Amino acid sequence: MNNLTLRKFFFTKKAFSMVEIIITIVVMTIGILPIIYFITSTTKGVSATIEELIITNYANELIDNIASQKYTEVPLTPEKNVEELIKQSNFFSRLHLKPIKPDFERYLKIYEKKPDKFLAEYDEFTRKELEKILTFKVVEVTVKYNAKNEVSAKKNSKSLKVCSLIGGDAGDI
Repeated sequence: MNNLTLRKFFFTKKAFSMVEIIITIVVMTIGILPIIYFITSTTKGVSATIEELIITNYANELIDNIASQKYTEVPLTPEKNVEELIKQSNFFSRLHLKPIKPDFERYLKIYEKKPDKFLAEYDEFTRKELEKILTFKVVEVTVKYNAKNEVSAKKNSKSLKVCSLIGGDAGDI
């Protein structure tokens, strides 16, 4: 193509045709949709990770506070809402717990585990000492998250159960 033909091609064409516009829109849509999907799915993943981190922190905070108490002072508790326990019990009202967000709930259960029948083969003194050492309290913390999504009216629920053992040594009991 010579210089005159190029000039004629570029300078005589005044607008794009409808077909060219439609093809451009389709190509751009095909290119942009995966990027938009990637951004929205990443945002959902980040918010889910934040919720799981908050749930874990609430459970660990409660377990750490209970574990820092003297073994003999930790009361046995059926599964109950922690906020109710704080109102009802001096022990739980002494714990240094941060207030939880409205969509979260903490439940606590503390029970004692004693050694089974294998101690029967020892003499009474040894059996009592081993029972003191091998007796521990199980602390089960369940944190539930129930949030309603404003956009889709779907409930987003998560739950985490964390267990820890608190043992007393022979001198503490």
